[in-house]
Amino acid sequence: MPEFDIRVHAVHILPLGSRLVAFVDLLVNNAILIKGLRIVEGKAGLFVSMPQEQGRDNRWYDMVRILNISYQQRITEIVIDAYRDKMNQIQKEHEDVRKQESDRICP
Repeated sequence: MPEFDIRVHAVHILPLGSRLVAFVDLLVNNAILIKGLRIVEGKAGLFVSMPQEQGRDNRWYDMVRILNISYQQRITEIVIDAYRDKMNQIQKEHEDVRKQESDRICP
């Protein structure tokens, strides 16, 4: 199986309150950018959905299909790990801001 360098190019976190929690863009071999992978909170946890477009019949169709289960699992792992890292970063930034505000109020 050929190796691909798959990296997360961007993670776009969405506001709380929806099953759709983020959009992710992937960069493959520093040559192909796949925009709009979706991370969804399902009944069994997070899962990754490929970018979709709506057809003339008003049904949604995947724009990208991963035909190899190993690559699909690898992409899912990379995308969900990047999402969790981003969420941890956001949480740490919020904690830092709260601590700075607390230090300012009560030196």
